[in-house]
Amino acid sequence: VAPYEPELGAMVERNVMVVDDEEPVREVTSRLLSRLGCTVADFSNGFDAIEYYRSEWQSVDVVVLDMIMPLLDGKSVYYALRQINPQVQVILASGYSLDGTVQSLLDEGVCGFIQKPFTLLTLSEALSQMTGSKQSQSRLEESPGQKPISRSL
Repeated sequence: VAPYEPELGAMVERNVMVVDDEEPVREVTSRLLSRLGCTVADFSNGFDAIEYYRSEWQSVDVVVLDMIMPLLDGKSVYYALRQINPQVQVILASGYSLDGTVQSLLDEGVCGFIQKPFTLLTLSEALSQMTGSKQSQSRLEESPGQKPISRSL
């Protein structure tokens, strides 16, 4: 992995889970996240990801989740993760464009969507926007009376 270059995206330094059944996609995504300063745990299926999240959810900041996987699809994995932690931060990833299923999950609380193949900059921006919305939310909790800021990617 090449050293970090600031013009390619902001350092985000998060603990990230990557869940994707395609090994090359998992490897590239993990490398990109590492270049951004993230610590990565990657999984080839939803069952292993859910098992890991069940025991480590407090140390996981973000989950990058493939929508289309055999055995257990991204939607099912998201619902299982949300059962463990209703505040789970998920970015959906798909080779398909934003569709009704993805939009319904965004409406239900998924933090973002990135279309494959994505770049380091796209991934960095998605993570940075999540960080920004998290910081905005904590500031809102400290200042009652303000309207919540909507989050979108």
